[in-house]
Order: sequence, then C-alpha cells, then structure tokens
Amino acid sequence: MYGRLTAKTLETIKSFRATVTKAQTTGITQATGIVDYDLEQYAKTLYAVQTPIRQTIPRVTSNRGDTATHWKAIIAINSNRTNPGKSEGHRGASIDQTEADRVKSYKGLALENSITEEAIMAAEGFDNALAIMGDNLLRAMMIAEEEIILTGNGSLSLGTPTAPTGVAGTNAAATLPSGTYKARVVALTYDGLQRASVAGGVVTTFTKNNNDGTSDTVAGGSSQKSAASAGVAVTLGQQVTWTWPAVPGAFGYALYVDVQANDPNEILCYVGSFNSFVQTAASAGTQLASAITADNSANSLVFDGLLTQLVITDSNSKYAGQTSGYYKSLDGATLTGHADGSIDQFDTMLEQLYLLYKVTPDQIWVSTDVYKSLKHLAFVNGATSFRLNISSDPKNNGSVTLGTIVGEYLNGFAIGGGKPLPVAVHPNLPAGNAFFDCATNPLPLANIPGARRMKMRRDFYQRLWPQTTDTRYTSVQEDGLLELYIPFAMAWLQNIGAS
Repeated sequence: MYGRLTAKTLETIKSFRATVTKAQTTGITQATGIVDYDLEQYAKTLYAVQTPIRQTIPRVTSNRGDTATHWKAIIAINSNRTNPGKSEGHRGASIDQTEADRVKSYKGLALENSITEEAIMAAEGFDNALAIMGDNLLRAMMIAEEEIILTGNGSLSLGTPTAPTGVAGTNAAATLPSGTYKARVVALTYDGLQRASVAGGVVTTFTKNNNDGTSDTVAGGSSQKSAASAGVAVTLGQQVTWTWPAVPGAFGYALYVDVQANDPNEILCYVGSFNSFVQTAASAGTQLASAITADNSANSLVFDGLLTQLVITDSNSKYAGQTSGYYKSLDGATLTGHADGSIDQFDTMLEQLYLLYKVTPDQIWVSTDVYKSLKHLAFVNGATSFRLNISSDPKNNGSVTLGTIVGEYLNGFAIGGGKPLPVAVHPNLPAGNAFFDCATNPLPLANIPGARRMKMRRDFYQRLWPQTTDTRYTSVQEDGLLELYIPFAMAWLQNIGAS
C-alpha cells in the first residue's frame, strides 16, 4: 500500500502518529474540558423583603364605587366645659360637639415584569422562569407598598423652607476658600431623598415610561428653594455651620452654597436627612440652586402614608403647629437619658399624647443610628438595666455573650399603668428618625374598625397583557388608600443627634 504514496505523504503520516502518541501519553487533565457543570438547581432570591407595617394593617375591599372614601368624625365633646351641676327643679345645659369631615382619594399602584419565550425554554430543567418573574414582581410591589404606607406623600406640599443661617468657626483642617458665602436649602420627601445626590443633583420631576407607550411626568419630591441666607464671611482655616428650621413632612434636605457674588446660582454641597451641615470645603456638586424653580414635593400618583397624614395640618388639632399627630424636630440634639432608663424627649411626647387625647402608641420604629443611641443610653448616667449571660454549657467553656438589645421602652403615661412599647429598626427610616406608631385602637368606644386600614377598590391582582411578540408581560396592581382614623395617637421625632 505504501508503494502508492509519495515520500511527502509518508512523512505527514509519521508526524501525525507522533502527535497522537504524545497526546495519549500526556493524559487528560481538568484543563482538557471534559467536566460537568455543577449548577445548583433553582435561582437564589438574595434580596430583602421587609414589610413589617404592611403586614399588620388590615385590608378591606369597598363595595361602593367612588373616587374617594369619606367619613365624619366627632372629635370633641363638651369642649366648653358645660357644668353638669343641676339646681332643684331645673334642667341641665347642653353640651357642644365638634365634627370634622374626612376624605381620602383612591390611588392606583402598578408594577410590571416581562419574560421572553426563549428565556422560558432555556430555563427548562433548571427552574420555572415564569414563576420567578411573577414572584419577583409580587415582592417588588410589597416592598413598594410598605414604603408608601410609611412615607408616601400624595398631597402635602413642602412649600418654601426658611432660609439657612450660617456661623463661621475655626477649623485648621478646613479648605474652604476665603470669601463671603450664601446658602439656600430645598426640602425633600422620602422619595426625593432617595433620588438625590451631591453628584447627580436634586430631581425636580422625572418621566415614567409606561409599557403601553404612554408616559407620566412625576413629581420628584423636592420643595421650592428657600431665599438666600445672609452672607457669612470666611477666611482660610474656617468652617461654616449651616442650620435651618425643619419642615414637617420632609425626610431630608439639599443645601446649595457659593460666594454671594454668584447668588442665585449657589452650588449643591449637601444632601442628607438632617437640617444642618458643617461645611469645610467648597461645594463639590454641579447642580445650581437656580435649577429649582417650583415645589414638586407632592406625588399625586400615590396615597398619603402614615407620616404624611401625621403632619398634615388640622385646624382642630391640640398639638403645637396643629399637626394631626405629635411632631418635633430635635435639630441635631441628642436624646437625654437617665439612670432609671427614661428618656426626656420620649416621656415629654408620651405625656402630651395622654394629656391631650388620652391615647398611647404601641410600637416604636427607629432608624439604625437612633437604635444605637438607645443602646448607648441604656448604660449611661448610672443606668444598670442590663443582664450578663454566662454560658453553663461545658462545650462553650463559660463563654460570655456581649451586646445589648433594646427591646422595649416603658410608657408610664398610659391608662391602667405602664405599657411596654416594642422597639425595632425600620428599613425605610433615614438617619435621625423615630416613629411612634399606633396599630391598635386605643379608643374602644370610637365606632371605628381599627386604628387604620387599607381600604381598596380592588386589592392585589395580576393582569396578563395580550401577547403580540415573543415577550410576555404581566402586572401586579392595586387600587386603594390608607385610611388612618387616629393620627393623634402617633408621634414623629426627627433630626435626633447621635448619642
């Protein structure tokens, strides 16, 4: 057979045989690629779904069509203190009653998700991609609803804040150039605070593109800008402490600062949840105060949440500022604790709720920094309300458990004696906030179904939209509102400084 082959062909065959022999003797390693793919079945959903308030609120579906729900409230009786004393043979005198009309508008909420037919096929044998799409959408809606239930602002205009005040002080590390500076401030809703940053600026409005080809212009959660502050003279080696009055209903602020020659084009230098800022360097942002031309704080597409309804002005309110519930800004001051574990600011508020309305909250929600302050206060001023746990298990060699949990605060201003109020961190409270919630009805004769409820024209429902391409779209929707009967039983402390 070889007689028919050329010498060149024979040489090629010999070379091929040598290569095969080399491969056979080298063997197979992992790098050869003959390996399986160790993919654990089912996609892992590694995101938090924390909706503690939503889970405690009853839900009811209205059986009457309307654009809003209405109720009438008798909010006071015998305010003029008609004397009940009666003289012989005479009748008593009439009492007075105060009635108030309440109304809340229904709002629709909707989120959508999509999946391609190819994605469904590609996931076969691994996971149910169609179910994942639905689960993610439902959970996203629950998270969004929790945020709106607590912080939603559908009707409250934050208006125009009061101009800041600046005070210069010595700081050798400060790099703020010499000059005379002016500042302006913008108040932000919770949504506005989440959207704002020094680098990106304050969002006045934004466009939401809907899957039906339409779009909505949505308020970004920012107030009108304040007037300019008085000029503050600064030399190199000084800082400026800017402060301004808190705006009830605001969750944060944006501060614009520049030399007074550039007014009204001050530059964004601070975005945060406190109503003060210590400036040590020139503004690092790029957005100018002149970009804020209107109040875009109220988002008419959502319903008012608990905290918004708490601070809405009520002409019949007994609280300072006539907010519907108790509201106070500490303006950066720290909580004042005592050896018995009491806190002045908490007790002042709880006493006011009792004296004015004979009510008490039943839950305290705090931001993480306020929770740390409460832990600190548990051990200052000689407080000894703690326990040391030493393990008796021989396997643990007498190990000691460190750390403190502040589980409750005792309210002494409650009918029937002290009432413990559970304390917990809430994921949607920015730094410096404490919210005293009331989830149970403290007025047993009030003729109300509860302290609050979600009243729905249509509760959570899913829609599968007509499929015109190889992509399936589905939505989770609801149409309703938060009906809050007793905002006066709640309280909000803001701008709490770190202890």
